[in-house]
Amino acid sequence: GSDNMRERIGIILGISGILLLIEPSINQQQLYGYLSYIAEHYWPVGLILAGMILINPGKRKTRSRNR
Repeated sequence: GSDNMRERIGIILGISGILLLIEPSINQQQLYGYLSYIAEHYWPVGLILAGMILINPGKRKTRSRNR
């Protein structure tokens, strides 16, 4: 379930990066409209990612403590 969502978001981010490379003259308002559309339809993913970070902080913290 959530892996599929993360893949989709990765694809969306990749496509938007490619669009910016191909068409650097793209209207910023168009881009913001696109991003707001994504945010509108995929905002729960932000909650999923935040939850995963909160649930799973151990990996990052243990590494910095071992220094």
